[in-house]
Amino acid sequence: MKGVIPVTTAVPRPPLSDEEIIGLLFARSEDGLAQLQAKYGRSCLRIAKNVLHNDQDAEECVNDTYLKIWESIPPNRPASLLSYALTVVRHIALNRRERDSAAKRIPQEACVPLSELGEYVEDIALPDGEQSTELHRILSEF
Repeated sequence: MKGVIPVTTAVPRPPLSDEEIIGLLFARSEDGLAQLQAKYGRSCLRIAKNVLHNDQDAEECVNDTYLKIWESIPPNRPASLLSYALTVVRHIALNRRERDSAAKRIPQEACVPLSELGEYVEDIALPDGEQSTELHRILSEF
């Protein structure tokens, strides 16, 4: 048949072993990150989503996990790449959740510089003598 392009079916590559992926990371090959993502990306994302309950934040944590693994291998050579990756993503997600909840506890509009409070404090008469002693005693007991 003239003009017909034969179709070839690509044989799927079996996933690399943890040692092979770690070897790629030691060789500083970006393919190591791609293999890590293909093999354990869904598990990492599931952990991050369970901690953060937000898809976008979870994806950012997983990307931060890949960066942290890239920076830490070498010199580290984990015995289990899955355990290592899940531990890293869990720590990053927990730190993110803590940071986000801390930001919610103190709204920015509630933080007033002390210089702005000075104009209000000047008008307040401070207790003196007996009142000051009584106030000190009450605060000390508290």
